[in-house]
Amino acid sequence: MAVLPRSPARNLPQLRAPLAGFRPRRPRGFPTGLAALAALFLAALAPGQAGCAAAESAEESTAPAPVAGVPPPERRPADWPVLPREGGADGYDDPLEGMNRVFFYVNGALDYVSFDPLARAYRFVTPAPARRAIRRAFTNMAEPVVAVNHLLQADFTRAARSVGRFLVNGIAGVAGLFDVATGLGLEADDADFGQTLHRYGVGDGFYLVLPVFGPWTARDALGFGVDGLFDPRTHLLADVPRLSLALGEGVVRREELIDPVDFLAEHAADHYEAVRAWTYQQRRREIAGGCARAGEAACPGYEER
Repeated sequence: MAVLPRSPARNLPQLRAPLAGFRPRRPRGFPTGLAALAALFLAALAPGQAGCAAAESAEESTAPAPVAGVPPPERRPADWPVLPREGGADGYDDPLEGMNRVFFYVNGALDYVSFDPLARAYRFVTPAPARRAIRRAFTNMAEPVVAVNHLLQADFTRAARSVGRFLVNGIAGVAGLFDVATGLGLEADDADFGQTLHRYGVGDGFYLVLPVFGPWTARDALGFGVDGLFDPRTHLLADVPRLSLALGEGVVRREELIDPVDFLAEHAADHYEAVRAWTYQQRRREIAGGCARAGEAACPGYEER
């Protein structure tokens, strides 16, 4: 799966089910992050061409080269990938690249025959307003995880706001289908245990592609598991309903990623490196609290803790 992306993303929920690799990501345009959600954004990726140049880090990319026939990053949605060959930041340490590439292409094949066609069918039969409402409902289900992580970060104001959003949208917003809370001044934000660890000084660790669950870092993979323990669905739902809900969200979040994944699949010189760079870009934006400028790994003025 992709980094089911927040975002992807990230963009995606911690259900502790075998095929549910989504962290609770907050869509900003489309699922940020990655979270997101993207735990399934490996879709439709054929193996990259041999001999392609390695991805450049943000510090090494001093003169980004435009790619013929590709709109520049500033003309693309902010959460779309900025390719390594056009200066896209990629700062992850990847000592397990050989193993990671194997899992990357296995995940891509799995997505190609399952989530990608399901996501395209879902987009075809479901009107856009209904798709947005369903995404809001899944996002609202993740608010308890967000609230707990705000508490762990000693941000009690945001924790209370997340609880308020969960209650208001769950009741007045018909199980989260409508975002009533924002109109009442309860703005959406995001938090997960990987971000909590970052706040207390834990670094990314090495880059890791997990079977089915997709690209992470060592820190965020640990955070993903801990967030599953915070999610009420882990404790309130039986295995079959929990897995069904997770697979449903997988299709919903994968639909959000159809266009950026198609862009990456068409234009990336090396799909593995491009996805690793996109994962890095998404996660840096999430940790920095979101960034409106395409391709930025952190917002202007933001300092790493």
